[in-house]
Amino acid sequence: MGSAFGRMEADIFGICVPYTDKQSIEHFVMRSMNALQNFSSAYYIVPCFGIYITGEEDLPASIMFDRATLAAKHCKGNYVNYFEYYNDDMRLRIEKEQEIVNDMNYALQDNQFTIYVQPKYNVMTNTPAGGEVLLRWIRPKKGMIPPGIFIPLFEKNGFVVKLDAYVWEEACKMLKRWIDQGKKPNPISVNVSRVNIYNPHFVENIIKLVDRYQIPH
Repeated sequence: MGSAFGRMEADIFGICVPYTDKQSIEHFVMRSMNALQNFSSAYYIVPCFGIYITGEEDLPASIMFDRATLAAKHCKGNYVNYFEYYNDDMRLRIEKEQEIVNDMNYALQDNQFTIYVQPKYNVMTNTPAGGEVLLRWIRPKKGMIPPGIFIPLFEKNGFVVKLDAYVWEEACKMLKRWIDQGKKPNPISVNVSRVNIYNPHFVENIIKLVDRYQIPH
């Protein structure tokens, strides 16, 4: 059986070779890596290889390549491990992430994102000194999703900008409600994503928000 290779796009190449065992494949990867790194002394090339061992003869070649690409993404930028094997956990993780992305806009409109306040205490007096808003996504049929799962994904696709604004407004509503009830709430801190830090109108937006709800600066 012969081999085939070709440039797919940009700096991405597909290679199809006969499979005998992992040792032969990894030896092939290392030889390819060394050849690339020795190609020119003017460039330091750090390749990454995604490996998919096909076991389904009727699987389209495009899907085989997609799976190898998915594996390659797991070692991209890794200066220790140059290759990664595809496994079904990778596919399931991508499917789960896609499900979250599909639901995010409706979840925001449906108020599925809920804020909680974690108390802050003055360690000298052991008295309450404020609080920090924590965000949780509670899906009606699937339960709570920890922020460690959806926040990195939303930072990547930009949805965190909308989510930040939602959290800030919910915090203002809560403070306004307490003030209207005659209470004197301590300051409540909120998280700001890295994306919003680069927004040139960030401070202006915060000021407009607290003024709208008549929250003391």
